[in-house]
Amino acid sequence: MGGTLILFKKMDSKLNMKIIFKDGSGMNDEIIEKKKNGKTFLYESDGNEEYYAIESNGNLGMYGKDGKFDEAVKIN
Repeated sequence: MGGTLILFKKMDSKLNMKIIFKDGSGMNDEIIEKKKNGKTFLYESDGNEEYYAIESNGNLGMYGKDGKFDEAVKIN
């Protein structure tokens, strides 16, 4: 993807994702968390077609209308 994704909870307990791209630009979106069949899915609050899923290995899978297109590696 060419950037860094940071998933965090704000003081008001709302989930947010900050994305910082290699060119220094970025975005910050509120995220809606849903669980289905034991898996966690994350959706941007603006209704974007793309969504995220926490994979079994702990990484963040990125999905769109054509399926999975990338995976962000979890770091501690």
